[in-house]
Amino acid sequence: MGKSNIKVFFSKPPTLSPIFVKLIGALSVMGTLSFCVGVFFLIRILTTRTLSEYFSKRVIGYFKTSGVFITLSGVINFSIGITCLILSINQVAYLNPQTPKTLSVLSIIIGVFFIILSLVLKKAQKLKLENDLTI
Repeated sequence: MGKSNIKVFFSKPPTLSPIFVKLIGALSVMGTLSFCVGVFFLIRILTTRTLSEYFSKRVIGYFKTSGVFITLSGVINFSIGITCLILSINQVAYLNPQTPKTLSVLSIIIGVFFIILSLVLKKAQKLKLENDLTI
């Protein structure tokens, strides 16, 4: 018996166009940069001095911005990982440092948590202002 056509077809390594590799590399860099920006805004929150400053618009905006950037990072890295998995591309694994998909899903969950936390703090800020004006 000769070689099966199916076995020969699937045994060929996938060829990548240089533009595809550059696109995946650029998306990976964007995902990493957006994660770094999200962490930068979380560090800015740590510079608050008193507990009453946590209800300020600045801190609430930092939580929301951090959540958006961390979620964006998770979505980008997850989509790169799934695309490479679907297309069976092993050559571009070095372009995506977060190879475990659980880290991408975890960063999406953490980012959404920070967005929800900003909404809760915004509501708490309104309630605090209402409570301060009540006799």
